[in-house]
Amino acid sequence: MSQVRQEQPSMLARAEAIQRQIHELTSRDTQLWSIVTLVVLVLTAGFLTLVVPNLAVKQRLIRIEEGYLPQLFFGLICLVVLFNIYLL
Repeated sequence: MSQVRQEQPSMLARAEAIQRQIHELTSRDTQLWSIVTLVVLVLTAGFLTLVVPNLAVKQRLIRIEEGYLPQLFFGLICLVVLFNIYLL
């Protein structure tokens, strides 16, 4: 009987620890999804800034000024690298 009483508090403490870990994982998951959403929005905004001016002119050929390509490529690489560093 005394063994049963001693096991109950440790089981309750273990259950609370598990609930705490689940809560931490849930908050971490929410942070990761929000960061992924932000990265997708930034990439979409960058793509739209290239495409929308060409749609307004109604040209079939999409012209991208060459001066912007290195900056866009560097920005994309930086976003991917920063995201990977955060995940690690």
